[in-house]
Amino acid sequence: MKKLVYDKDGKIGTITKEKINLIINAYSVMGLIHNKINAEDIIYTQNLENNMILNEDEKNYLDNKKQITMCVDPDWMPLEGIENAKHIGIAADYIKIIENKIKTPITLVPTKTWSDSLEKGKKRVCDIFSLMMTTLEREQYLNFSKPYLEIPLVVAADINAPFIENIQQIKNQKLAIVKDYAYAGLDAHRMGLGPVYATKKLFDKTGITLKDIDLIEMNEAFAAQVIANIKAFASEEFCQKAFNCPALGQIDESILNVNGGAIALGHPVGMSGARIILTALKELKRRDKNKALATLCIGGGQGAAFLLEI
Repeated sequence: MKKLVYDKDGKIGTITKEKINLIINAYSVMGLIHNKINAEDIIYTQNLENNMILNEDEKNYLDNKKQITMCVDPDWMPLEGIENAKHIGIAADYIKIIENKIKTPITLVPTKTWSDSLEKGKKRVCDIFSLMMTTLEREQYLNFSKPYLEIPLVVAADINAPFIENIQQIKNQKLAIVKDYAYAGLDAHRMGLGPVYATKKLFDKTGITLKDIDLIEMNEAFAAQVIANIKAFASEEFCQKAFNCPALGQIDESILNVNGGAIALGHPVGMSGARIILTALKELKRRDKNKALATLCIGGGQGAAFLLEI
């Protein structure tokens, strides 16, 4: 069975004619297939050829251009990001396909923030953006092509609320948004401190501090984990050693997990982020407040932090 899963390079997921034939033969020997199956009939190859059609002006532009410079969102995983000066994520795979089809190098313009990327776009430092939503403001300085990848936006509502068929139904309604977010990596043995690492990165991106936050939801993976983060946020020694900066500040425990943490409310595996964000937003509405910080640790040595606004 191992030979059916691995190809000659030992990679899982590759689909080849040879692998399909191996699977067909194995199922035939086991008596699970009685009719003859041609592997060619179940491998779709119609769009594998380089069938991108360019007019003469476009071909001449690419010939004279020699290379195309590209700006990206450096911190928008899994869609895209920058790691070790390389474009990574889903968009990177699409860009590589486009690069091979047009036979023109697409060169990454390194940036540290999305705002930095937008500014470089305005100054024409980059010729293209890999992913971007069109807005009236952006149309003032960018030309938008037909999208090669569309990701729909979803409006989440209370289960008892009427179904929202179009955006006009919520016109003039107060909506919650994820104003910004950050992910961070750390030593896997200290993964419980993910919130302080991610929040530091979020504060650097947004320029806010703990004093600007009205409410905090920190996922309680276990009791000691939240206590450790409270101490790390306020520790000059820890923050100097980990971030080379002063302490992030003392967390006001009167606004932390005000309805209880995961020990009291539950710890839904794979949905902790959704739970703490929804809890924070509902509490912001109840208190008529504006900003919340939702943050959690992630197994394997990661942290996530979200700035929420109503």
